[in-house]
Amino acid sequence: MEPCLEIWTDGNPCSALAGVVLLIVLGAKVANEQARVVGGGLASAVVFVACIVQLVNNPPDSADEFFVVALRAAWIGGFVLGMTWLASPLLQVTFHVGPVRAWNVWNEFTQAWRQRRESARRAREHERSRQERAAEEKRLEPERERLRVEQEAEETKAKEAKRRREDVRSRLELFFNIHQPDLAQRFTREDLKQFMDRYLGDDRDADYVETRGEQLYNAIRQFIDKTNPRKSPAPLDQTLQEMDRKREAIANLQIPDEMKEILLGKLETDMWNKLNESLEDL
Repeated sequence: MEPCLEIWTDGNPCSALAGVVLLIVLGAKVANEQARVVGGGLASAVVFVACIVQLVNNPPDSADEFFVVALRAAWIGGFVLGMTWLASPLLQVTFHVGPVRAWNVWNEFTQAWRQRRESARRAREHERSRQERAAEEKRLEPERERLRVEQEAEETKAKEAKRRREDVRSRLELFFNIHQPDLAQRFTREDLKQFMDRYLGDDRDADYVETRGEQLYNAIRQFIDKTNPRKSPAPLDQTLQEMDRKREAIANLQIPDEMKEILLGKLETDMWNKLNESLEDL
């Protein structure tokens, strides 16, 4: 405050006043509304303080001296007002851009830190999940192996049971085709089909099917032996003709080729036995 008063006292008041006016004009060009309000408040406070200081240090003895005190205080206030307005852009840059940039840097740092922490957390969770899955897989491996073995055993058992049922049905069908003329109307193909559907179906157990099939086979065999008693061994040409007829009957069956090969093998064995008997009678 004292240096400002000395400038006014020792220098040219007109030049000092012109300098203050110049500061105010330039400051008004660059200051915004908020800076003007702040500068006006600050200048008012400075004018009040300057008046108090002058009145305390050099109490005026007349109205002219009081006017000079007031004029000095007004000049100091104008000087402060102009300097405040001129400095407002620099202050805004310093106290606005600087903190904002610092905040942005801090925000970027904290975001990067949170992202790294989140990435690390996800990596830990992924690794923990992988280890848990691996442990669970290892724990369940014996059970899965046991289930696999049981399933394979069940499938093998089911295939074997199916094969046994098909063997029984094929044997009966072949036997029926061979002896159908001897059965006449006593046991027709429709009767055979009904019996197979009822007792020899895939819904039956293989042992049950084999038992029922053997019972039917023996019943038909007994009926044929009763109605057509066995004769002496047939001549060689008749045996060969019968073998050809049975081969043709097997070939006409609607069964898999593997079953046909099995039946043909059995037929070959039976025919060779009959041929041996015929050759012994020659």
